[in-house]
Amino acid sequence: MTFLKNVHPLIVQINEKLMEMARGDFNTFIPKSSEQGEIESIAMSVNMLSETLAHRIRQTAYSTKTNADHYFQVFHLQLDEDLVIRDFSTLSSSLLNVPANQLANASIASFLSERSYNNLCTVVKQLHSLSKETVTVSLEFQHHSLPFFYETQVQYSSYTQMFTLHLTAIRFKKFTPETDTPSKSRAEQRDYVERQIQKIHTYLCRPENSQRATLDFLSRKFFINKEILKTKFKEMYRDTVCNFHLRMRIEQSRLLVTSTKKPLKEIAATTGFNCYASFHRTFVKHHHVSPKILRKRMQKRE
Repeated sequence: MTFLKNVHPLIVQINEKLMEMARGDFNTFIPKSSEQGEIESIAMSVNMLSETLAHRIRQTAYSTKTNADHYFQVFHLQLDEDLVIRDFSTLSSSLLNVPANQLANASIASFLSERSYNNLCTVVKQLHSLSKETVTVSLEFQHHSLPFFYETQVQYSSYTQMFTLHLTAIRFKKFTPETDTPSKSRAEQRDYVERQIQKIHTYLCRPENSQRATLDFLSRKFFINKEILKTKFKEMYRDTVCNFHLRMRIEQSRLLVTSTKKPLKEIAATTGFNCYASFHRTFVKHHHVSPKILRKRMQKRE
């Protein structure tokens, strides 16, 4: 964008990320910066917001008195004046079960019932004749996984001369007593928790994540209750989250001490220690030798 030509590159990335979020895309993230300023903090907040929205929009569920599960899902399609799809969110391709290369440049008529398509054409004419910016219409898609849509907001941009369809869907899952029992629901919940704990374990084992990861951070990132995280992690791995993460950081620091020439203070900062004294004490406690002496021993062997 030309108006962002001479600004900080990270601001451009934040702007692009916010535009993606406005279109319903939550799969990309602003790359982590080595600097720690105000702009970097804003970028991190935007990433966290994106994760939260992705979770709430795609996985929010509630039950009615008829025992039906309803799932809200939001996505967008962008059409030109001939109602040909020119842009779409990643979720669009997934929900419509159509490969991205087939969805691009396809007519919206291919996915709508005839009645819905005619209604959409009428709405498009209204946007032009009444000079409106947005109009709401109900659309019915001819797809087994998308029974119907409601409150579809059609927005027209005179700048790009494009129509954007913001679609909010309700997907129904019928209640079947034989399978959707309370015990099954509890089992599914346990499976979900175990999968999330395994993901957290894998995340903490990766060297690039050796910076300190607090319980609050992990709870938000992996959408799991903090108390459940602490209890289940200890049950599965016979260690607390904090102790396990500390061991991973210390092992990573040992590897950096013995295999690189990085200054010890830099290694301490890289592995999430706020001060060198704390790093030194923890290193000696775990390895029974100071990082400086260990490095000298390795150098002599070489």
